[in-house]
Amino acid sequence: MSILNKLSARLLFALMLACGMAQASAESYHVSIDTSTLAEQEGYVDFLFLGLANADPVQARLSNFAGDFTSSSFAQGQVAGSLASQLTIGNGDAWNEFAQWARLGGMLSFDVSFSQPMGSGSAGATLSVALLDAGLNYLGASGDIATFALLPAAVTAVSTDAAYATVSNVSAVPEPAAYLMLAAGLLLMAGLRNRRRL
Repeated sequence: MSILNKLSARLLFALMLACGMAQASAESYHVSIDTSTLAEQEGYVDFLFLGLANADPVQARLSNFAGDFTSSSFAQGQVAGSLASQLTIGNGDAWNEFAQWARLGGMLSFDVSFSQPMGSGSAGATLSVALLDAGLNYLGASGDIATFALLPAAVTAVSTDAAYATVSNVSAVPEPAAYLMLAAGLLLMAGLRNRRRL
């Protein structure tokens, strides 16, 4: 009976590790923006991340930018990083915005992921993507071309203006803490196995 108990404990431990990895992962999305109808124009690709007053702190991580982006940009609120590596926008301030100037007429793309899902007791947050002219008016579309609504204890709701943007769910990307937790669990299991041999 003790062998069965030990096996059950190990299976339960492995299940806990797997659940921890699943909870610690963040969905990643690939966004493609078709600006062919705006040929020979320039404008901002604008990212605005807003959270309600009691929203959990979350970061939008933007990376893998491709397209004819220039060096001109502006930022306000909780914004860090760069297009060359990773751009991070928080939802804690009243207004968190990053806008990057681009030459339009071709394809622009980037990846976005969020640091964590909203907790069940939290309010929501929204990341919106828009094309703006130099006067910060909508360019081409009559509103945002992509919106990511982070809702409490729910899957992220994604909406797009199909004339300009497509969004595909890339995969669940484990957070670094998840790898650390998995490694610690595996070391613990190996240690228990060696202890049993002694």
